[in-house]
Amino acid sequence: MSSEALKVSPPKVFWSLLSIGIILASEIAAICSIAVLFLPSYFQNLARPPFLSFVGSWSPFLVASPLAGLLAGLPCWWLFIEHSKHVIIGRGVAVGVLSSLIAHPLVWTLVALFSPILGGAWGDTALEPNIQYVLVYSLMSLVYIGWLTATVGGVAGALLVQLRRALIDKQKGALS
Repeated sequence: MSSEALKVSPPKVFWSLLSIGIILASEIAAICSIAVLFLPSYFQNLARPPFLSFVGSWSPFLVASPLAGLLAGLPCWWLFIEHSKHVIIGRGVAVGVLSSLIAHPLVWTLVALFSPILGGAWGDTALEPNIQYVLVYSLMSLVYIGWLTATVGGVAGALLVQLRRALIDKQKGALS
């Protein structure tokens, strides 16, 4: 594909598909992270990682992850892919990895904000104590599962670049 073809704006439907792709990747990363962190303690009587000792329910993570994915992913995609007009798979992987790493503190912030509403993930319905956990938990989650979320983000970024290319090729074929 020529470099000129890559500089073409994608069809409008791409932005909806991009958002759906980010949401799906975020949920996959959240479910895999929950499986890695929570399930061993249930099935093998292993202790949870220390930073999860106060986390009760994991359902707020399933709500916060796609929101954080969109908050991190859409601006990163626009800034590093669409705005730069440099659309290659390697850049898509890099944007996916970067977005997944940026999403960690956003997820914990959203969990802290939503936990009083969704059942208190930390068992405390007051907002102030929950916000205090955000920085520590963000760093610890990057250590424990950053590799997993970065992998999911990178794969999603590569697939979304391929989707963008396919839609542009289809659009050009329809115009010819």
